[in-house]
Amino acid sequence: MSCSSSKIVKDTPKSSSDLAEALEDLSGQYFITDVSANLTNKKFARDVDGVIERAQSAGVKKIIVSGTNIQSSKEALRLTRIFPDYIYCAAGIHPNEAKSWDDDMEVSLREILSNPECVAVGQCGLDYTKKFSEPAEQKEVLNKQDLFGRTNLKMG
Repeated sequence: MSCSSSKIVKDTPKSSSDLAEALEDLSGQYFITDVSANLTNKKFARDVDGVIERAQSAGVKKIIVSGTNIQSSKEALRLTRIFPDYIYCAAGIHPNEAKSWDDDMEVSLREILSNPECVAVGQCGLDYTKKFSEPAEQKEVLNKQDLFGRTNLKMG
């Protein structure tokens, strides 16, 4: 979907500059939040500052960095402290990581989620398209994370 200042058009921006222009048009009208940024991915490690700068220039007002396991959830929380009031954390276990769930992970996840910068449980859900974790394992881990979500955090 691309946007202009007068309407939203259902097509894909053809370049990153088209996307930046569409976001800039929206930024005057809307409070833009990236709700699932993957800034814990290694490919961004050397350019997080640049990514943040480009997002701000494009009118993005807040970013929620989603964890997919304990390590990336801790990294998301760390980024909230480097970029306070701009980056927030969503901590969770992706369905593809469900097979590795254990009591220590539950304790670690609860600890991460207890931080005020952590605003959501995620990235979590069910994903049967890949066979990294069995459906029963995924359901069990999702149900446990759903209980965390019931402690005043949204699930993402």
